[in-house]
Amino acid sequence: MFRIISLTAIGVGLFALFGIAGSPVFAGGVARGALNKNKYGGKNGKIEAWQKKGGKKTHGGGYDSVPKEERIVWFVPDAEVFEAAAKDKQPVILYFPEEDLDMMDASVELSGPDIMKVSDDSALFIMIEYNADRTPSFNDGSKIPTSKFLSPNLSRDYNVAKTPTFIVCDWYGNEYERYTKIPTEKDMLKKIEAVTSEMEKQDKKLATTLEEAKKALEAKELKDFFKAALKNLKTGVIGLASAEETIKLYRQVCDDARDEVEKILDDRPEDGQSRLKDMSKIYKDTDVEKDIDDALDILK
Repeated sequence: MFRIISLTAIGVGLFALFGIAGSPVFAGGVARGALNKNKYGGKNGKIEAWQKKGGKKTHGGGYDSVPKEERIVWFVPDAEVFEAAAKDKQPVILYFPEEDLDMMDASVELSGPDIMKVSDDSALFIMIEYNADRTPSFNDGSKIPTSKFLSPNLSRDYNVAKTPTFIVCDWYGNEYERYTKIPTEKDMLKKIEAVTSEMEKQDKKLATTLEEAKKALEAKELKDFFKAALKNLKTGVIGLASAEETIKLYRQVCDDARDEVEKILDDRPEDGQSRLKDMSKIYKDTDVEKDIDDALDILK
């Protein structure tokens, strides 16, 4: 059975910034070494059959036809698995098998001796039962992105539209490659090995926009600051140095604005409404917009 990932289980500290410089992909990891292999399986290490549902076909023997030394080590999407990836800085491969495929057979759709070794040592392969539910998740209105690994419905938040789907991510949950058919062992290994360099490329792109935001902030051009900062935030990227610095700056500017709003409410100056109206234009579509609107209602 698949278990739901909870925000509290993963914890606030899971996605603390580790940095990406000098982080070898094929290095093994202490944290992932503590995980139980074949998280689907029992004492014999074999993957248990998926919970049977109407229309699912039974085990067809594909699993048994693949030698043990070529079978990928699979995990379920538990909090501890994502924590291990973050601690060891290891790529994560999310696999959403075909809905009517037996889990055991699904586990060997992609196989091979080299990818088995990688799955056993330097990348975490996670099999996820496809969920067609697209009910929107809770949204507190914040523009600050969080890791999709926190989601109780990974199918929805990774926008999986068909199965099978393989998604290659970094250890923060940022996506770099997607397959909607079974990839070759060679191609998958190539994409996994490229994760670190892809992270560096993404970080450089974000750094360019971050620099624009910094310059605007120094010039006290808050509209331009938010334009640049929100551009980075809208990518949904987290964990990378430039992404985290953008988030830090954005939070600080928003917190300063909230302090100003609180001061206006405390002091009740004659120009309070006028100042709040000016602020509402500057902070439109930011995390402070509602605070300003609420303050205006209070002063009316």
